[in-house]
Amino acid sequence: AAYEVLSDKEKREVYDRHGENGLKDLASRGSADHDPFSMFANFGFGGFGGRRGDEERRTPDVRMPLTVSLADLYLGKMFEMTYVRQVVCMNWGDCQSNCPDCSGPGMRTRTQRLGPGFVQHIQSQDDKCVAKGKCWDEHCTSCPNGPTEQSQISLTVDISKGMRDGEEIVFAEVADEKMDHIAGNLILQIKTQRHPIFTRDGDNLKITLEISLQEALVGFEKKITHLDKREVVIRKTTVTYCEEVYIVPNEGMPRKGAKSFGNLYVHFVIKFPRSLTDSQKDLVRKALA
Repeated sequence: AAYEVLSDKEKREVYDRHGENGLKDLASRGSADHDPFSMFANFGFGGFGGRRGDEERRTPDVRMPLTVSLADLYLGKMFEMTYVRQVVCMNWGDCQSNCPDCSGPGMRTRTQRLGPGFVQHIQSQDDKCVAKGKCWDEHCTSCPNGPTEQSQISLTVDISKGMRDGEEIVFAEVADEKMDHIAGNLILQIKTQRHPIFTRDGDNLKITLEISLQEALVGFEKKITHLDKREVVIRKTTVTYCEEVYIVPNEGMPRKGAKSFGNLYVHFVIKFPRSLTDSQKDLVRKALA
């Protein structure tokens, strides 16, 4: 057994010094069907015989950016999209031939006997192999485009309220199909378009609001149009200082899976006059005295 090759000191030394030929001589009395190298496959070494257990084969996942507006993430949105993929030809069974050397899709295995008790399995890539024991007949008329053909499917994309940039919407097993494979997933990754007014920060929104020096000193009332087209009033009766941040509760983004909202943070930019006349200066001095 391969375990004996690895654990038996004598056999290990023979292999280290003389390689396969040394082990062949040592094991010449063994059965012709005995394969001492079968365990090497479990350690990642190919060509020694033995085979790994059957593994689930999948085609690669497909990742695509899904560009949406900030309003889409605020309100939620559902829409249909068309996805083009490769699907297995419906008549694929008519185009397969028996090929015992095919060990799986794209893989051919050749067995070579090295001597008494020693067998080597050599694997090579062969795109004609479409399944275990099966290869593709290129001259088959039942599938003129080959094993797969182009097809369109309609998908319903559901953007939940409060989803964030980078979140994923997964459509299971709708990527390209391949014979003897499970189709991979189509993964749409949210990418938010830049908004001209609002900036998102987690569940909160931020805006920059310009006010005059007069408004900063005596107060003001301004209206902004929110993402859902509502008018939100920003009212202030106290003095506004530079770099002040005003918080409007519950006017941020909806929290995903909840009924609450984040806050709206208003950053003020005060616009100062370029110059003042002498009379204006006197009025300011008197007002602030």
